[in-house]
Amino acid sequence: FEEAILDDFTIEIARHLRRVLPEAVARLDDNALTVSLGKRLAQALSYGLSDRLDVLRYLECSYVLAWTDAGPDEEAHTVLARRELRPDERVDMIERRTESL
Repeated sequence: FEEAILDDFTIEIARHLRRVLPEAVARLDDNALTVSLGKRLAQALSYGLSDRLDVLRYLECSYVLAWTDAGPDEEAHTVLARRELRPDERVDMIERRTESL
């Protein structure tokens, strides 16, 4: 991801989250949400997620599951660190946790 692309993506995702997960991001003003997304986007990339949809799903899960900006919870980290699985498979496993909420 190039910096300009990341900035545009972050703005797009912030709008998306305000639209589809308003309760999950309600406590964050626009600036705080942008900063938070920047940290979480860096985390997603550090787990080898590079497909736009996988990154989007990671970010959605991070707010639905109330992870901190420091990173995912231990259970999610364990799944995301499993490099023998494709990135989409790892995100699928994390996303399933949100279905019971």
